[in-house]
Amino acid sequence: MTKRPFRMFCLMLIPASASAIGTLFYSPGERKTHEETAQVYTINGIVFRGAEKSVVWINGSPVLQGDPMFPKLGVFRDHVVLDGMTIKAGESKDIPAGPDQSGSRQ
Repeated sequence: MTKRPFRMFCLMLIPASASAIGTLFYSPGERKTHEETAQVYTINGIVFRGAEKSVVWINGSPVLQGDPMFPKLGVFRDHVVLDGMTIKAGESKDIPAGPDQSGSRQ
């Protein structure tokens, strides 16, 4: 079998309906729901101070360790722990928003 007929045969095996394989992208409504239930945090930098309060740049803004807006923030030399998720400097992560995180910044 040559390449072209083989490719045509393979294409015929793919199901015709999109519902059979699911969707690859969220609908606008699903994206809005996801945006409302998750907050993206980017750690831009960390200044770790052993005896004093450390500083973390979250989404471009400096945050002191112990800031009431981020009560679940743990600062370490090479990463932070925010609401139980480890995030290294330069990384971004979605953190699900819940009723107990009403103090998180936008």
